[in-house]
Amino acid sequence: MLFINKENLVEVSNDKPIKVAIKGEWKGHNNGRFKVDDKDLNSMIDNFNQKKIDLVIDYEHQSLKNEKAPAAGWIKELYLENDALMAKAEFNEEAKKYIANKQYRYLSPVFEFNSKDNKSGELVRAKL
Repeated sequence: MLFINKENLVEVSNDKPIKVAIKGEWKGHNNGRFKVDDKDLNSMIDNFNQKKIDLVIDYEHQSLKNEKAPAAGWIKELYLENDALMAKAEFNEEAKKYIANKQYRYLSPVFEFNSKDNKSGELVRAKL
């Protein structure tokens, strides 16, 4: 599920943690109304930690489109802070320039709710 609207525009910097998601209910999304709660945020962290690989940050959701999708950076860690899902990330040099020049300023995370684990096939609550 693509998740972008004015309530979650998150300014991205090269050296600060990134706020990826907050708890709440969103009514104006293209896929309809949805809610993010504590269980969803914890599920995203658990699923990230189980994969044991960094999570790609791409440009313009290219990794969802079956086209060339160079990484802008990598999420190295997810954690909760003040009811928000936070990420520690590393950006490559090109992305750092884009961010410094304000060519890219916001993060648009994609969530999957009630998806299946790729290995076990078991239902998981939420993935990032």
